[in-house]
Amino acid sequence: MECEASSQVVSTTTASWPFDDLNAEVILRSSDNVDFRVFKCNLSLASPVFKDMFTLGAPVHGEHPQNPYSLPEVLLPETSTALDALLRLIYPLTIPKLDSINDIKALLAAVVKYDLITPAIDRATNLITSQHLESKPLSLYAIACHYGWRSLAEQAARETLKINDLSQSGRYVAEFEDITAGDYHRLLEYHRACATAAHETDIESISRFEYPDLKGDLDEDIPSLLCHCPKYLWDHQWFFDYIAATRKELLRRPYVPECPCI
Repeated sequence: MECEASSQVVSTTTASWPFDDLNAEVILRSSDNVDFRVFKCNLSLASPVFKDMFTLGAPVHGEHPQNPYSLPEVLLPETSTALDALLRLIYPLTIPKLDSINDIKALLAAVVKYDLITPAIDRATNLITSQHLESKPLSLYAIACHYGWRSLAEQAARETLKINDLSQSGRYVAEFEDITAGDYHRLLEYHRACATAAHETDIESISRFEYPDLKGDLDEDIPSLLCHCPKYLWDHQWFFDYIAATRKELLRRPYVPECPCI
């Protein structure tokens, strides 16, 4: 853990709630001079790195302050944005603000660096996917591969199935620079396998759906178009045409949403 000691007086600002508590035990100062007033117990429970920092001692400014009401100050290399997001993962009743991919990258780097416990990692994954999965799946896949977050990588890979012709589209995101060729190859192979599986689905299995028996549930007359419609879908040529078109499309975009009725 690299923390800088300094005797120089600097101009600082105090972070927003809940990191402005006057009863806090220690101040974590970001690289852009924002002070986070925190409690050691909260951080120690979530991070063995913070626990060791407070137990073994880290270089601090003001460890023996002349003012008895001053708090020890630990200088950290993270920006206030990254530190705020990290601490909000740890503190109850707070939600990190992740406005951009850079915010996500900074958060994951901090989570890995401070070795946060699994529940905090799970919470971070849920927050990231709820805010950015649909709009930035390729970036999230690359970031997750880079930091070894398997769950996030798998969710992002599934979301990329919505992209047409991924292997031929030449799509690029800057985060691809941080992953290996193997990571990218596995994503393309996943697309190919899903597309093949969807395309080769047994049409006989799909075509066994029936129209509901509306007559048994309704007292009023049913339009004659429904009354005289053959009961089974496989009696219609349009159904086979639809299945053929769907299978062709699934080769390009192999995403099948979960049915809300199941």
